[in-house]
Amino acid sequence: MFGFKIIRKLLSFIILLILVALLWPVGQVWYAAHNPTIRKADVIVVLGAAQLDGRPGEVLQARLEQAKRIYDLGLAPKIITVGSGAPGDRTTEAASSKNWLISHGVPRKAISALAIGRDTYASTISFTDEMKARKKRDAIIVTDPYHCYRAMTMANDQGII
Repeated sequence: MFGFKIIRKLLSFIILLILVALLWPVGQVWYAAHNPTIRKADVIVVLGAAQLDGRPGEVLQARLEQAKRIYDLGLAPKIITVGSGAPGDRTTEAASSKNWLISHGVPRKAISALAIGRDTYASTISFTDEMKARKKRDAIIVTDPYHCYRAMTMANDQGII
């Protein structure tokens, strides 16, 4: 009887630890998605998403609108757009993003388009290398809410805050 109580408590504790281990990352992602940091930075980075023959898709357009709002608030003087194109595309996510921003009033000289990166990791390496070359360390990364934590972690791993 006494041994059964100890085993039951031990199993309950192990189950609790497993639940915490599984839910902790979910909590971090949720927190990052719902608590954006408003601060000044060296650049705004817009991660790529689908573009349709030079026109940003819905997801990319939402990111660009957010980047423009941040730029208009004066939180960063430069915008970097990243993202390559799919086979057969006439343009890249980075180029269509740059064109959209220019057509919505952001000065051409304030935008760099890096047409590299078919995924978040490749895009992150691309923009962090560019930032390091220009001696910039601080970025506001614009992406989807539930993608923020992952994107910020990748940039932090490359030395970008």
